[in-house]
Amino acid sequence: MDTGGDKMSYTEKMDVLDLLINILREHEEKLDELVERLEMVVDIVAKNYPDTPLKDIENMEAERDKGL
Repeated sequence: MDTGGDKMSYTEKMDVLDLLINILREHEEKLDELVERLEMVVDIVAKNYPDTPLKDIENMEAERDKGL
């Protein structure tokens, strides 16, 4: 593959890698926050509406957590 003679220096490569790592870290943090919020919603709905399928989800989560 011809890059047209434009080669990235080691420092440039490390800068790009650092940028990607930071972006991934930020996305991970945001996903963690969203998961926590969703778990709170599931808990609230399951407690207030015990006959919903969400109870099944809680049971599945409990079984999964036992295996960890």
